[in-house]
Amino acid sequence: MVKCLVNFITNKHNEIDLCSDVSDTLANIITNDPILEIRLLGIHQVCDLAHNATTESKAEANASNDRRTPNPPISAISSELLHAVGKRVMSKNKTEHRDAITGLAQIYYKHYMHQILADVQEGGDDCNIDDILDVLREECGLDGKSGDNQKKNNNNKKNQVVVNEKFGWIPQRVFESVSWPDSSDPDMRNRIFQIVDDVLLGSN
Repeated sequence: MVKCLVNFITNKHNEIDLCSDVSDTLANIITNDPILEIRLLGIHQVCDLAHNATTESKAEANASNDRRTPNPPISAISSELLHAVGKRVMSKNKTEHRDAITGLAQIYYKHYMHQILADVQEGGDDCNIDDILDVLREECGLDGKSGDNQKKNNNNKKNQVVVNEKFGWIPQRVFESVSWPDSSDPDMRNRIFQIVDDVLLGSN
């Protein structure tokens, strides 16, 4: 059932209304199904789907070049699906909350942090300080530009609001997990620190 729903989103992502209904059903399974194995399968399938999804820029390039891609665009994965995975972060089952946290962090890095820091990362250790400042200005709204540049900046801000709403809540959910009691899962705190270093901050 879970795999069928995910396959539908993968292959029929242009059917927006149907995909919305399928996403709601899948989110309900992840959130409420009483069987752990089914919830875990849902978490894994949704996280894999979102992580493998094409970024918006690549999706637009594929569309403009009329090329088919085996993976749907990230826009096909609804916020509700990601939040359904987020609700499993505080699960009492160790495997469930660890897999949910790890999957969300990987999605956040690929579709949020990696996109924001793309120019900085390309520069490596020799990255121009102006490129870093440009990223900070855009993210903090400190551009002070006018005319056509200001219009472009406003459009970028609108797009950024959508991205923030979809992914911006993930780091807080990850950090909330640090409060998980050691008596319940003694390895959890170290796992969170590892995720922050290796995934959220992109050390790998």
